[in-house]
Amino acid sequence: MGTMDELKTWFTALVAEAVDRIAESRKTGTKKAVMDIVGYLQTHYGKEVSLYAATEADYLNPAYLSRLYKQETGRTFNEYSSGIRMAAAARLLTGPEDYKISNIANLSGYENVTYFMRKFKEHDKMTPSEYRRTHA
Repeated sequence: MGTMDELKTWFTALVAEAVDRIAESRKTGTKKAVMDIVGYLQTHYGKEVSLYAATEADYLNPAYLSRLYKQETGRTFNEYSSGIRMAAAARLLTGPEDYKISNIANLSGYENVTYFMRKFKEHDKMTPSEYRRTHA
């Protein structure tokens, strides 16, 4: 590194590399945070879940993580959470056990059976009982 121009070139390249690494690190961190939430939802869908509870372990701001989640997945936290719960309910409705609808609601994370039935009908365009008859 003999001249000032060579030093500038070297330093500029060094800064550019550092910026690239920081950007990549942020991307990786964002994806990890989103994947942590997905894992949390898949594990805890049978309980009352909230974005706050999902972010508590990582010490992240729920509003910030909500935006990141939407950017990465194209869906909101609540949309994804509801989808997981509806998939679990559908499995239980067509499984070998003959659970009551109220039990399926509870096992799927819904305390209010009426609310569960309304959300299920919105999601699958039929009531849980109709779904069971159709897919049995």
